[in-house]
Amino acid sequence: MRSAALLVAIVAPALVLSAPSAAIEPCAQVSATLASNGRTDFEGNLIINADVAYACLQSVPLDVNGATAQLEGLKTSLKFQSDLSYLSNPPPGWLYTGVDVMGSLDAISEKLQAGGYDGEYSLQLDLHDLVISAHDFHFMYTADILDVLGWKRGTQLVSVSTDGTSLPNVYVAADARALAGLDATHYKPSAIVKINDTNVETWLNKYATVEPWDHDPDASYNQVFVNIPSLSTMKFGSTFTTYFYHFPGAQTRLTFDNGTSMDVLSYATANLDFAGVVDGETFFSKFCSGPQASSSASASVLPSSTPFASLSIPATSSGSATASASGSGVAASSVTTNNLYTPLASASASPLPRALYYPQPAVQAPDYSFGGYFPGGQKDLAVATVPTFQPSSNYMFQNKLRTFLATAKSLGKTKLILDLRGNGGGDVVDGYGFFTELFPSQAPYGLGNLAAFPLVDAVGQVVSGYSDRQIAQDKVTNILTFDFEENLDAKNGDYNSWSDFYGPIERHGGSFTNARRYNFSSPLGLPDPIYGYINDTRPQPQTFEPSNIVILTDGFCGSTCALFSELVKTQAPGVQFIAVGGRKQTGPMQAVGGSKGSNDQELSIVANVTLTAYQRGDEKERALFAPYVQGGLEEAATQALQRAPSASVNWINNLRKADDTFTPLQFVYEAANCRFFYTAQMLFDQSLVWQQTYNLGWNAGNATCVPGSSGHPSAKFGFDTSYINAEPPASAKNFFGADISWTYPGALKMNASSSQISTPSSSAPASGSSGTTAPTPASGNAASSLYTAMPVVVCLAAAFAGFLLV
Repeated sequence: MRSAALLVAIVAPALVLSAPSAAIEPCAQVSATLASNGRTDFEGNLIINADVAYACLQSVPLDVNGATAQLEGLKTSLKFQSDLSYLSNPPPGWLYTGVDVMGSLDAISEKLQAGGYDGEYSLQLDLHDLVISAHDFHFMYTADILDVLGWKRGTQLVSVSTDGTSLPNVYVAADARALAGLDATHYKPSAIVKINDTNVETWLNKYATVEPWDHDPDASYNQVFVNIPSLSTMKFGSTFTTYFYHFPGAQTRLTFDNGTSMDVLSYATANLDFAGVVDGETFFSKFCSGPQASSSASASVLPSSTPFASLSIPATSSGSATASASGSGVAASSVTTNNLYTPLASASASPLPRALYYPQPAVQAPDYSFGGYFPGGQKDLAVATVPTFQPSSNYMFQNKLRTFLATAKSLGKTKLILDLRGNGGGDVVDGYGFFTELFPSQAPYGLGNLAAFPLVDAVGQVVSGYSDRQIAQDKVTNILTFDFEENLDAKNGDYNSWSDFYGPIERHGGSFTNARRYNFSSPLGLPDPIYGYINDTRPQPQTFEPSNIVILTDGFCGSTCALFSELVKTQAPGVQFIAVGGRKQTGPMQAVGGSKGSNDQELSIVANVTLTAYQRGDEKERALFAPYVQGGLEEAATQALQRAPSASVNWINNLRKADDTFTPLQFVYEAANCRFFYTAQMLFDQSLVWQQTYNLGWNAGNATCVPGSSGHPSAKFGFDTSYINAEPPASAKNFFGADISWTYPGALKMNASSSQISTPSSSAPASGSSGTTAPTPASGNAASSLYTAMPVVVCLAAAFAGFLLV
């Protein structure tokens, strides 16, 4: 087992956080704290007073000239986001407000010039909110100032049902073992009914919107709570605990159903070295003038003094298969060949490492990107866990899957649960390759398009003009996206020219290229081959029939996970999707709630592609770039990139075959076939999650789906386009009375048809109730009853101590 206790809570001794001092610059106080070797959280981060950290950020002066250039650069760079016209005027399947990205950039610029910002932090937070309000984790712009300090809370929450079907309640994670009956206790855990004196469901639905990962509210809601599958690949499994960019307040009050309450203190941690920082000015000089040594390589520096024609940007890619997974111990290059479809000869001589709260695997990737199980309770069942499509090695990942499938077949397993919970995507190769391993007779479809505007046209004309394919030798990441010869049309045929591919075509108020598919037969198309193409074509059987496959998700399935899910849903009719968790209501839930875009790209890579095309163009071709290299626009783009360690766009939409509207799937509501809730016992034993999934998927036992969660028209299999622009169920837009509007300049508001639907009563229903009856007060609560009457400073001990699931 992996180290047990470092998982779901912060553990520290009782602390007294010093209050901010009016006589000392807050940034100097942060520096002093970091130099003091003081208290740390369980990750070893020095704990900083949350108010002091917030005051430090607010003290950083505003660089009006730099911000003006930054905004101008973004107005060009963000045009590569592929779905801007859909964001500004969303189709019916979109569940949030629309986002007018370009109009809001203009509004932020106007506020800046009018003196409306009092510091760098408030400006950059508005920019962050603008981008993140698109609810697309492929679309990101996080300025450097937001990446220096971050806030956390010292407790976690869980949402559990008594039986998997009844509506769940919210508890502190410390109560989970008692709820599961794993500890002998003298108290009855009490549910949280209010947070900061607001109904718990209203507060959580608002909170899930402020730092949203997902386009689906149920998926974002799930991320607030402990996420067991994510623990094998991420340090934290909860957005309630790790709060990134907005100040959450010095404390958060939890009120319980038994009448007790508890204050959980926030604290801050620093991501960078504060040596030499004594005030807001020195903070800006050190952290806001270009990427820091420990920042992401995506923040490539573009020297503004360098002529555009000779600029050089290091090519990096978040989707690269060479990225080493944490703790994997496997170098990306250590496995470079594919195994045959061959079962395990025998059980491992020593037990394989296993993820926390999982049974012993039969097959396990060293980086936990893949796990294969044969549960003893169901003789015909095999389970594959894939919490990420970003393994340390594509070949290793494919080999583990292939060995698992062959072993399952040799053991006579006929049913498969594919557990994709916590899977936020990864390498395109692994998504498409996983599909062809499961369905070797199928050619993956995968349709997409790009935004079409003059700069895309200019790049495409240059790149498509290379007769000797020299650009491939330069290994400029993703530049071949703009080569018509590397793109296939919707019928898998060739495009005849760049203009044949580019179009553009007009849809939904925007311009787009014609639809394109990956050319898997081209050695230049993807970094590694997938099964069925190039040198990996040895015959192998299909291990499981589609009707005997169930895909389990928690909504946090996006990017490559969404691509894979679309392939399965459309090309393998019969596979069921079952979702777990979500908001406290009946009705359906989407299985794929993360970004459904086909491909994201760092803005540094976008710049690299553009510059490479420009530098290699002849005089006539360079003239196409004239609007972008004159008037100082290159310096503006430089400023925009310098200021963001994390910046990317979704540059390829994912489309459904035969959809003449070309609606990106990001804007299409698609319900799962069934839904259930976690029980407390399931948190500690993932085989119970699979047992429930098995019973629901194949009508075993007495399990039932959450009422109203089955049979929605959008759950249909195949290349169905009938629901592409259909209204989602009313419950999908229920935010429990929360105001989910944004406040940055230019933010759009909810349409009347998209307003909040219902406000629950102030008391949360008891576990297992229908949601209409007030509960009987519980007799006590491990955290709440002990600390209610104590001073806030003592409550910090409760916030930090004992909130483990183990």
